[in-house]
Amino acid sequence: PGASTASSMMTTTGSFVGAASVVHEQQQRSVDDDKDIRKMSMVTAVEDKIRKQLRLMFDQAEIDMTHLRQNQTTLREGSDRIHHMMDDMGRMQTEAESNIDILTKKGSELQTVLRKLESESDTVNVDEAVLTTAPLYNQLLNLVSQDNAIDDTIYYLGEALRKNIITLDVFLKHVRELSRRQFIVRALTMKAQTVAGL
Repeated sequence: PGASTASSMMTTTGSFVGAASVVHEQQQRSVDDDKDIRKMSMVTAVEDKIRKQLRLMFDQAEIDMTHLRQNQTTLREGSDRIHHMMDDMGRMQTEAESNIDILTKKGSELQTVLRKLESESDTVNVDEAVLTTAPLYNQLLNLVSQDNAIDDTIYYLGEALRKNIITLDVFLKHVRELSRRQFIVRALTMKAQTVAGL
């Protein structure tokens, strides 16, 4: 009985120790599992945070790229406009230089003509400066000149009367005489125009 008790005790102690070691192993596994769960939870949280940061960075980079593409397009369009403007300005400069050359040549021609006219001005008769192609046109020119001269004379007679330089009787006498002459001049002008076909 003593040996069987001892054996039974040892079996009980062994099973108690075995059970304790199983419990201890389970507790250790539970602690290790908790540590693993916490570790995995932290890794997952860090991964999520990194993913969010990467997504934000990627989205911002995409927005920046879109802006850069738009700016590049705007700059290309501006560059094209500047090239067109430079071409236009080049053409305008060429035209301006050509016009300056032409004007310079014309200016020298005018200077030559002016010098020639100044040297001949003493010999030029003003009445001979205006020449017509036919005697009828000469007559028309003279008639129109006379008509305008009579108009001017009547105007200045009116001014003299207004300033009391001449009397009313003198004014009326000369205006009557000039009006008769102007009537004849205008009648001849109309007849010459009809004959000339003007």
